[in-house]
Amino acid sequence: MTKKFSMADLTASLLGADHLNREGEMVGEPSRPTRRRPALDVGNPDAQPSARQQQRDVRAYAESWHQALKDWQRRTGGLVVTHERTSSGTGRQMTPVVGNWPSTPAAGLWYSEVHTPMGWVAESALAVRCNAEPYLGRLRNGQGLVSLIHANGRGWNGAEARAYAAVVLGMAADLGDKRAIDNLKLLIVRESGTISLELDNL
Repeated sequence: MTKKFSMADLTASLLGADHLNREGEMVGEPSRPTRRRPALDVGNPDAQPSARQQQRDVRAYAESWHQALKDWQRRTGGLVVTHERTSSGTGRQMTPVVGNWPSTPAAGLWYSEVHTPMGWVAESALAVRCNAEPYLGRLRNGQGLVSLIHANGRGWNGAEARAYAAVVLGMAADLGDKRAIDNLKLLIVRESGTISLELDNL
């Protein structure tokens, strides 16, 4: 049984439970990493990106998930287990479903998936998480903000968009998307003074 997705629980695990009270509100400032402005090193591919570039990347990745949920691009397929003798002597053979059902007795194994930035994800796993968060449910139905990013391409589309980005990335992190986890950490640490109080009110 899938555990109910909770942004408060996820935020606590990322920041440390001692920073949140029982209502999921921030009660102390999380330890902030020392900000260092890296020297510009065009020739070094391992150079650390600037804080500004990191935030651009956070917005871009949150937006990619936001649009994926809004589009809800599905694919379905399956395998047919036919009860016939194979060359190895066994009595079952699994073949992809193409066209009509085979004439021999068979059973079907069907799946439905949704395309996301982390690849194709089982629709049932995605749907149960969207149903647990009001904004994600609206997004799945084609509602919600048109974009999380401002129309000029710079910054968030308002404080509301920033809070929604945390919810979207939190859901992706709950699915095991490591890139979403990294981006969510950057977002929460940078914006902990504002979004942490909004997460459970969406």
